[in-house]
Amino acid sequence: MRKLIILLIILTFFISGCNKYIPGSLLVLNEEKTIFKDICVEKQLAGKVVVLHSKYCGACKVAVPRLKEIEQELNTQFEYYDLAVESDMGKLNQLQIKTQYTPTVVVNCKVYIGTYPKEDYKKFIGDFLNED
Repeated sequence: MRKLIILLIILTFFISGCNKYIPGSLLVLNEEKTIFKDICVEKQLAGKVVVLHSKYCGACKVAVPRLKEIEQELNTQFEYYDLAVESDMGKLNQLQIKTQYTPTVVVNCKVYIGTYPKEDYKKFIGDFLNED
C-alpha cells in the first residue's frame, strides 16, 4: 500500500509537472537534480550539506568516510541521517523527505545519488561553500 501511495505521488508530479509542487507534500529524492529553491527552504535543505545513508548500504561504507574526511578538511559540518536509525527516519518523516537510493547527498538543493570519488565530492561541496 505504501509503495502504491509513493508511486501515485511520483506519477502526479510527472503528469502535472514538477513546478506544481504542493507545500507540505512529500519530497522524493529519486534522481540527480536540483530541488526548487522554495521547496528546498521549506524542507530545511537550503544552505547545507545533508547526507542520507544506511549502515546496511555497501556504497555508503565508502561514501560516508570520504564525506567525513572532507568535512574535516573543509572545517565544516554536514548533517547525516541513517535510514536504518529510527530517530533519523523520524526527522526525515517530519520533513516529508524520502529517498529511494543511498547514499544521497544534498548540497544546497542539488541532489547527488551514489558514490563519487573524494575529489568530486570535494569539488561540488567546496564550490557551494565558496559561493558568495
